[in-house]
Amino acid sequence: MTMFGRVNRSREAILKLVILGDENLKVAVDAVIDTGFNGDLILPLETISELGLKIQGYQKAILGDGTISQFQVYAATVIWDGARKLVEVNAATSGALIGMGLLEGYKLEVDSIPDGVVTIGVLEL
Repeated sequence: MTMFGRVNRSREAILKLVILGDENLKVAVDAVIDTGFNGDLILPLETISELGLKIQGYQKAILGDGTISQFQVYAATVIWDGARKLVEVNAATSGALIGMGLLEGYKLEVDSIPDGVVTIGVLEL
C-alpha cells in the first residue's frame, strides 16, 4: 500500500497519521517527516495525554544543535501502511514528527514545492 502526504507552505513534508490510545481512542495528527530524527515518533504532550498513553521510561538524545535532552518515552499503536504498528513515542512540546525508525523499510519521495506530493511505499529490495 502506498501512503500519501503533502508539502506545506513552510516546505515541510507532512503525513496524516492516526494514533490509537486507551479505550479505542483515535487521534489524527499532521506529522512532519524529519529525516534527521532516527526514532519512530515524537508527539506533543497534550496529544499523549489525550490518548491516555502510559509512560514507559526516559531516554536521552542529542538534538540537531548538539545539546543533550531527556525525553519521556511512551508506546503507542499507529495505523501505518494500512495496519496497526506498535511504535516508540518521545514526548515533546513541539508538534508531531515522524522519524527514520518509522520509515525503515520504506521509500520516501517528496515533490519539494508547496502542495507537492509526499509518497511513502514499501521498499522493494
